[in-house]
Amino acid sequence: MGMTQSQEHVFTMLQHALTSMLVLILPDYNKPFTLITNASNYAMGSMLEQDNMLGQSHPVTFYSKSLQPVE
Repeated sequence: MGMTQSQEHVFTMLQHALTSMLVLILPDYNKPFTLITNASNYAMGSMLEQDNMLGQSHPVTFYSKSLQPVE
């Protein structure tokens, strides 16, 4: 069974988003990092980023965690 035109369009958009959006870069330990953090009553997250070769901030890694009631 083939895809409908609508499904094919969504699939093509998803392919484009996955191949053109943010991609993690490998860290360069000779350059400084920036740590961005965020927290709420139920979750916390962080992103470690570094300037790429063009001088633009780019993510190196992401972290997120759901908090339990005792945390």
